[in-house]
Amino acid sequence: MKEDPVLRAVGLSKSYRRGPSEVWALREASLEVRHGEFVSIVGPSGSGKSTLLHLLACLDRPTSGRYWFRGTEVDELPDSRLALIRNRFIGIVFQAYNLLPGLMAWQNVALPLIYAGIPRSERRRRALRALERVGLAHRSEHRPSQLSGGEEQRVAIARAIVTEPALLLADEPTGNLDTASQDEFMRVLGSLRGTGMSIVMVTHNPALAAQADRRLSMLDGRLRAEVP
Repeated sequence: MKEDPVLRAVGLSKSYRRGPSEVWALREASLEVRHGEFVSIVGPSGSGKSTLLHLLACLDRPTSGRYWFRGTEVDELPDSRLALIRNRFIGIVFQAYNLLPGLMAWQNVALPLIYAGIPRSERRRRALRALERVGLAHRSEHRPSQLSGGEEQRVAIARAIVTEPALLLADEPTGNLDTASQDEFMRVLGSLRGTGMSIVMVTHNPALAAQADRRLSMLDGRLRAEVP
């Protein structure tokens, strides 16, 4: 029997009111991502990439269209159920690392586990394991101000994967990184793909997008055919 995709979106659209006008940020986007697949979406700023990613992350609801995650249609689920899905099954890496400056690296990584009700001793163990997966176990007790930009980004990845999610979403994750740090970030993503985790990355960088299994493009709110 054919396995269901980790996510399936059909005709997703999103509009906003701007005064008397209705502005469409996303128009009729359809997408499937299989288990263990790495998909990149490339396009210029303002093309709708981040809007789509927020819908896939269950951070926002579409104006129209339907969305299934792990076989469950999530469009009409209550906010409490969406929050549980985000916390347990979806990891998100933003361009802004959003690390808490007063916490050590492992404590930042462990934050999703607090919301999941995991005991403190177990939180530390899982956080250190996640940091080890991104090559930063030796920096576990450093605060963000003691880390480089690339290291902060890897802490953000570790936080996103500490719950071992089915889906990792990355929103312009390398925009603030130098070339060496970008390469390290992509190496980490490649290692995660090998574990069976599905990855969707949006970027304006075609060279990074080309490293995915499958590439899509966005322009003017429309998700277009695969980039050749």
